[in-house]
Amino acid sequence: MFVRGRGIAVVVLTVALGLAAGFAQKTKVGFDKTADFSKYKSFSVQKPAKDPAHPLLYVHIVGAIEQELAAKGMTHAETDGDLVLMLTGGTDFGLENAPTASDCANCKAPILDPGDWPGNTAPPGVGSKPMPEGMVELNFVDRATNKSVWMGWVEQKLDPDKKSKAFDQADKAIQKLLKDFPPKK
Repeated sequence: MFVRGRGIAVVVLTVALGLAAGFAQKTKVGFDKTADFSKYKSFSVQKPAKDPAHPLLYVHIVGAIEQELAAKGMTHAETDGDLVLMLTGGTDFGLENAPTASDCANCKAPILDPGDWPGNTAPPGVGSKPMPEGMVELNFVDRATNKSVWMGWVEQKLDPDKKSKAFDQADKAIQKLLKDFPPKK
């Protein structure tokens, strides 16, 4: 009887830990409260400076972002979107390299005003520290002003060797991160 009860307890504990791990995604979002998000109708995705470590996962994540934004009425433009999405992430997302400032020859890195809207804490990976593993950051830059208007990050550990599970986890992480994008005033 004791062994059977212990076995049930182990199963219950395993299920509970599995559920807790599924909800363990941490997100943080900040945005420019003076930005008029209703004027943004299209977006472009900034190309990474170097090839991602896990190209299939990268393409899947970009596809998940495009799908979420399309569901919100935004259209993808290969170049010159109203917003430019700059995507960075930790090594298990395969995005350990920051994207280039822009595809155009004379463009500069986006203007970040840390006192403006992101909050009291800097995003992970700032200050020459690498982006932590399991972290992906989306930074939307207004192409006209070259100013960052929305930034968010989500933490979700991935195992790129388990592609199907990693893809599902990445989808859920992106959905959670973009749930309230664009922000309502």
